[in-house]
Amino acid sequence: MKSIVTFVYVLMLGSLITVSCKKNDCKKPTAQSLTDAIITGTDVRACACCGGLMITFSNDPKTYSSPFFDINQLPSGSGIDERSQFPIYVKVNYTPSTSNCSNKIDILTLQKR
Repeated sequence: MKSIVTFVYVLMLGSLITVSCKKNDCKKPTAQSLTDAIITGTDVRACACCGGLMITFSNDPKTYSSPFFDINQLPSGSGIDERSQFPIYVKVNYTPSTSNCSNKIDILTLQKR
């Protein structure tokens, strides 16, 4: 009975090791996995969920002319801020922000096009 329990533990440990993160799975996203976007400028509206840089996933670089999100967080060292020259064409990997505002996103990876 003891050898069966030991065998089951070894089998479970082996299965956990084989499905864990492999070195190639943890690499930075490739350009093919990034989404084209345009950072159009600064959101100057006065509301609780407004402000910050605006990003759109349409091909329209004009501010406020197409649906957009406000950027809650950019990767450090991106070199983009409110004083940058807009529009900025980028490729991004993003996630919805954990803030209470539904129109905010966090940029995980950013590459200028």
